[in-house]
Amino acid sequence: MATVQDSHSCQPEPTQEHLNAMATKPKTTPKGDATQKTKIHWSGPVAVLLIAAAAVSFAMLDSPPPGEAYPDQGNLHLEAVDTPHIPYNSSPESSGPHTGFLAPWGWATDPVPEEVFVHNLEDGAVVVVYASDVPAVEVARLADELEVPIDGNPKRRILFTGYDKAITDQDGNEHRFAAVGWTRVFTFDELTEENLSELNVFIRIYEGVDNH
Repeated sequence: MATVQDSHSCQPEPTQEHLNAMATKPKTTPKGDATQKTKIHWSGPVAVLLIAAAAVSFAMLDSPPPGEAYPDQGNLHLEAVDTPHIPYNSSPESSGPHTGFLAPWGWATDPVPEEVFVHNLEDGAVVVVYASDVPAVEVARLADELEVPIDGNPKRRILFTGYDKAITDQDGNEHRFAAVGWTRVFTFDELTEENLSELNVFIRIYEGVDNH
């Protein structure tokens, strides 16, 4: 009887050269395979801009706002400016009892009482005060630098006023200018580029914030 051979037994055994060729043959990924990934190379100006933006964002989140923080003294309404109330804890004042009316936005021709401008603060104002001995030319420069005209309605929640009392920080040092937000005061003496830059940062943070 003839012996029937299995068809697979007729296949020649692979040589070592064939096995090596199979081992080194590159594998291909079918088109449309969900596991295929596209590599994105970030380089040049795009990478520089992304890194710079990330650094600025981190610095803004990591750095506190300009100025010093004061405890919140509440928002009790007074019947009049001369109504007795608790002493304020900062100079200029940054929270606490105040009248039921506000000062007009923009530049005040006469110093605004603290019992009045504290209400402006509650309604989202930044109040910029300057000492009584600051020359008019510096006040005009401040208006120009901040692009808030002295002789017009700025349509912004910023109030500029002279200040008859001492402008002080928490160490008791006197200053010539201060920007005030609710519970925070940024004091400075000269209209330097650095101070004006910090002043603009302060305004961007606190202008328009409702403190009721």
